Amino acid sequence: MKLKSLAFQVDLARQAEKPSTLKQIIDFGGSVGYNELFLYGEGALEYKTHPNCSTPWALTQKNFIKLQQYAKDEYSMRLVPVIPVLGHANFILNTKELEHLREVKDSADTIINVNIRQFCPAIPETYKVIEELLSEWAEITSAPYIHIGGDESWNFAACPDCRKKAEKIGRGKMLAEYFNDINAIIKKHGKQTMVWHDMLFYFEDCLQYLDKDIIICDWHYKAVERHPGISIYNWKKTDFQAVYQKHELSFLACPRSKCNYEEDTLNIKSLLEYSQKNNPAGVLNTVWEMSGIPYASCYPSLAYCAACNKGTNLPDPREFLHEFTKEHFVGDIELLPLLTDLFGEAAELKPFTGLDNWITYQDSEADMMLAGKLDEAINILKKINGKTVAGKAYKEALKLIFIRMAIAKRLQATVNEIAKAYAADNIIKSRILNKLKIISLLLDKIPEQIKFEQKVWNKNRYKEQANPIVEQWQTAEITLGEFVKSVRKIIAGKIKASSLFPPTLELTLVNNDCSWQELTIFSSANGKKYKKIGRYPQCGPFGRYVKTFKLSDTGKFIKLELTGLGQLLVHYARIIGPNLELSPKEIITTEGAVINKENILTDDYKPTLMGSADASKYFSNGMEQPKTTIEIKMT
Repeated sequence: MKLKSLAFQVDLARQAEKPSTLKQIIDFGGSVGYNELFLYGEGALEYKTHPNCSTPWALTQKNFIKLQQYAKDEYSMRLVPVIPVLGHANFILNTKELEHLREVKDSADTIINVNIRQFCPAIPETYKVIEELLSEWAEITSAPYIHIGGDESWNFAACPDCRKKAEKIGRGKMLAEYFNDINAIIKKHGKQTMVWHDMLFYFEDCLQYLDKDIIICDWHYKAVERHPGISIYNWKKTDFQAVYQKHELSFLACPRSKCNYEEDTLNIKSLLEYSQKNNPAGVLNTVWEMSGIPYASCYPSLAYCAACNKGTNLPDPREFLHEFTKEHFVGDIELLPLLTDLFGEAAELKPFTGLDNWITYQDSEADMMLAGKLDEAINILKKINGKTVAGKAYKEALKLIFIRMAIAKRLQATVNEIAKAYAADNIIKSRILNKLKIISLLLDKIPEQIKFEQKVWNKNRYKEQANPIVEQWQTAEITLGEFVKSVRKIIAGKIKASSLFPPTLELTLVNNDCSWQELTIFSSANGKKYKKIGRYPQCGPFGRYVKTFKLSDTGKFIKLELTGLGQLLVHYARIIGPNLELSPKEIITTEGAVINKENILTDDYKPTLMGSADASKYFSNGMEQPKTTIEIKMT
């Protein structure tokens, strides 16, 4: 599959990289064959017309020009800025002087209750500010495009003025007109417009009104089976690219690369196989949200995507990984693919998420097994060395994540083993004291890990920007230190176990991966006055999950409330804690679309379905689906 345009991306908005690191990223991308680099900006680009919209660590226009020239001279590579001017506009609309341009000023006007600020198309000043931001970057950018984002703009046409217009012409035509107006601005400055594809399909008839010279960036981050799916419509299979062709629109195929090589390459290969017959204008391999992970983590996946552009047959991902290993490493390199697989399992886990999340009374064996595999990986990694700049950076990323999560997973498992012992009233003091010693020894390793985390961070990123992983480790040191003291007090009889180990609601959820849902959980002692105990937003990727929520007391009535769009599947609920286990006894009430509600009482293989399987009729009309609730008595 040979295409003229082969691009990859750096997400500066979620994690700003230093110019020196961007230069190394350009070197890597150029060496494997990329000829365009997209810099996703938001507030991480310098805006001279509106300086308050930029972060202190934003990429300056001066440094952009230097990097642009370097990329051109060394690799004939072009740099393309991505400046979102619909959704994801927090960087602009959080400023006091521009907040009046927000689409939603009153939360009652929202279509979906998400905190993604977006511009209001009904305010003339919107277009003035957008032109000021775009024109200064159009002036310095040698690439022929400006990418204006446009994705996840869930509250488009939500304000009273926009709703009136939507009633007359429809949201789809309104969205097309908005993009066309921005396109006119960009063309005036000699560039071509690019937009993300998703909202063009969520609002009916949008594509038929869209300017034909706007390029669509068609992003899909799951393996494609015949056709990709559309998320908030319950992954309804849609031949997106056939629709672009019908409307005579050019498009880029946009897979994702990150740190999970197996998952990423399956996505890349299947999306490119789907795209081959449809004549894409190019490929844009997107990389997102690397704040806790070095950018080099995605090098193997990025290299695989580039290799797919070198011939008619797409390479086998496993065979390519071995070739990548030979090129960049020396030593026991046949073992590196095994470490890459483990890296995908560990890289996006957080070191510490709070005791409320760690004390689940679940089996800790999986965490201990992962910690053991990571220990082994650390030893294997010592026998492998990078022989290129990219190889050395990737090895450092592996080492950072493996040590990070080996400590974290062993800590999490040990804390939960103590909690489980108290829940089961299986208290052997000597065993508990031994586990406290293990926690203390692991806590002693945290200062050294913090130094390592900060060393890697300072090499690639700005000291002024807080390192989120260091902050998690610092919180863990304090919180787990107090946990050890509290357990010792319980052993000494000074406090009760219930003061440290609360009752917990455990929900088993089978998720169909619809975007922008929110499950809110309430409890009550008497079934009358309910108190919110937690929320589960967006519902995560497809799969079966056990989620736990801390109870301040043993409320025997539980209420689940689903809002947003799409269905969530609830398999079972129980309350567990020290000397406590309650199961669903009776369904008190349900409201809205609840299917197979009786199955929540029996732990049946069929889950209870909350919400609507067809969310499109609600969203296209500018509203959430009706709220769905289920109220359960536990006993």
